[in-house]
Amino acid sequence: MMKLPRPFLALTALILLLPTVSIALPDFLGDLNEDGVLNVQDVVLAVNHLQQVDYLPQGLAAYADVSRDGAVNSLDVEAMVDRILERAPLEALPLTTILSASPVNGEGGVAVTRETVVRFSLPLAENTVLTNDDFYATFAGERLLSRIELSSDRMKATLFYQ
Repeated sequence: MMKLPRPFLALTALILLLPTVSIALPDFLGDLNEDGVLNVQDVVLAVNHLQQVDYLPQGLAAYADVSRDGAVNSLDVEAMVDRILERAPLEALPLTTILSASPVNGEGGVAVTRETVVRFSLPLAENTVLTNDDFYATFAGERLLSRIELSSDRMKATLFYQ
């Protein structure tokens, strides 16, 4: 039997004692502290983000876009307050949609080597795998050889041509 050094055993014990952390996504837009309730704490997080005091985590910032206009701004804070004061209903999370694509259809002066970028309204699910059957480009009826990259925040997919 192999004998492990004491520091290794202590580190192993520490790892086993650490709590399992799971990050839950909000159930609705505006729930920025992910507690299942839209309240003043969420508004404070949004305002701090807008004032560049304390930024929201990368994947969570998209959930601050309550007005669904593709930007986090004062309109979102107003929409959050309207929902807290029950002047507007809480809505379930919308499906992720494409916010923009680049280059746009018909855009001129685009190099044949320029990648295609698609931006999403909300992060794609953690288990999302984009394949060449999901995201591809064609020319003259043939698929172009390409490679797909999903950004770390899962808000953008890029198609690189080879």
